[in-house]
Amino acid sequence: MKKAFSTVIALVFLLLSVVPATAVQSNANGQVPFVLVSGMGYKPLVTNIGTDSQQSVFPPAINAEDLILPIAKGLFSAVSAGWLGFGNHLLPAAYDILQYAACDDNGDSAYEVLPYTYPKSMAHYPEVAGAGSSEGGLIHSACDKIGADMVYYFNYDWRLSPMVNAANLDAYINNVKLEKNCEKVDLAALSMGGIVTLTYFQMFGTASVKSCVLICSTYSGVQLASDALSLRLGIDKEDMLNYLPQNFGTAQTKTAMKAAFKLLDLLGIADGLVDFANAGLAALLDGFTEEIMKEIFLTMPGLWAVVRQEDYETAKTSLLDPQKHAKLIERIDYVQYNVHQKRKEIIQSAMADGVKVAFVANYNLAPAPVYASSSFHSDTLIETARASGGATCAPLGTTLPAGYVQQNACAGHNHISPDNIIDASTADFPDQVWLVKNVGHVRCHYGSAYNEFLLWLQHSPEQPTVFTNPGYPQFLGSDNDGMTLYPIERIEQSATVFDYLLSLIKMITAINLPFLKF
Repeated sequence: MKKAFSTVIALVFLLLSVVPATAVQSNANGQVPFVLVSGMGYKPLVTNIGTDSQQSVFPPAINAEDLILPIAKGLFSAVSAGWLGFGNHLLPAAYDILQYAACDDNGDSAYEVLPYTYPKSMAHYPEVAGAGSSEGGLIHSACDKIGADMVYYFNYDWRLSPMVNAANLDAYINNVKLEKNCEKVDLAALSMGGIVTLTYFQMFGTASVKSCVLICSTYSGVQLASDALSLRLGIDKEDMLNYLPQNFGTAQTKTAMKAAFKLLDLLGIADGLVDFANAGLAALLDGFTEEIMKEIFLTMPGLWAVVRQEDYETAKTSLLDPQKHAKLIERIDYVQYNVHQKRKEIIQSAMADGVKVAFVANYNLAPAPVYASSSFHSDTLIETARASGGATCAPLGTTLPAGYVQQNACAGHNHISPDNIIDASTADFPDQVWLVKNVGHVRCHYGSAYNEFLLWLQHSPEQPTVFTNPGYPQFLGSDNDGMTLYPIERIEQSATVFDYLLSLIKMITAINLPFLKF
């Protein structure tokens, strides 16, 4: 009898030990919770959160009247005092608008500013799953695919150290695991979420992660952050001519805008406008540095976390005081030396632990025309070479030289794009990086082929490579910002000035205006 009782007790304990594992495998039909790590700015940072006086700090809430008077006074002063007179009125107004986003000398928020947070699944926050062109579209698509109760959104204060946000991410993931009774989650790191996720891996390991897709991410820094903190700022003509139509034109007007700007360039007007703007920027740079850069942005650890390795020490030495900013320097040094500069090792370790990792970077779009950037391919915000982890890109608007041979052998795999623009063999992980042409930064429109592609990467049963699925080769293109995708299979001909002018003439003659009738 005692032996039979012991046998029963043993079976009970055996069953109890099996139940958790079985629950993990069968949870929500075998689906793993999907955690999106946000980028910078999809949801605002706010002060007085949850009260009647709640206000957006970044992006800042701007009332037209707050700027109209300073601009008017500045323009009046500019007549006699030039750009400096203009800046004397505009810069203080800009400070008043931005000041509550500042961090203190240690890198902590100087004011009580908080991000929106979403501790439960997206089933509780339907307003987050927007159909727009940013993160909400991907959240919406993920909810459709695996159910809103399995999709989570980790939002954070991007200004703070990635160490702080990595600790919060660790707590967030543990909460998801507890809520869903599972052992692992899938991660999608968007934009600024790249450095946060790398820091999480470095500090807490990868035991809780099944897959990780880094999308338009800050994986290897951002040139704009490096140039801004190194004060290498300036308007680039070619970049401006490309940037304005691609970001402010509609599908119907982009071609006409390009033609109009080409005409301005041919007439020399564009050069004059750029020279005028750069003269103003040069005149205002000292004031901007002292009143805006040093007072608002300089002590944000999040920005320092994405400064390029080659610029970091110079920028830190020139801008930070070793005594005054000692705690800040300690924080930013940790991320730079232990995360940013060891990013490849961190990802290699993650894959060795069984995490499926993929990178997605977009190309063929001009970055913001405020730094020496005209030759960079980008997704309009992060340079393609940075988001891809080191892919070699021809200067924007050109191709790789005739007879170009990819720089790394890569076991005989070809990693040169069919349009002869990119050599992905120089990326940290050539077989696991996809490059998408003509899609903007985190432009995850709901219902888009781009989202379907991202979710395929996320839920691939094995480690996906650029050779896994013929429908998703390494180089993809789009003619409608990712709503549809196609494999890049040809060298596409660039439009000539004549093509642009012809398009402009066609558009003008198609407009039914009385004064155009003869």
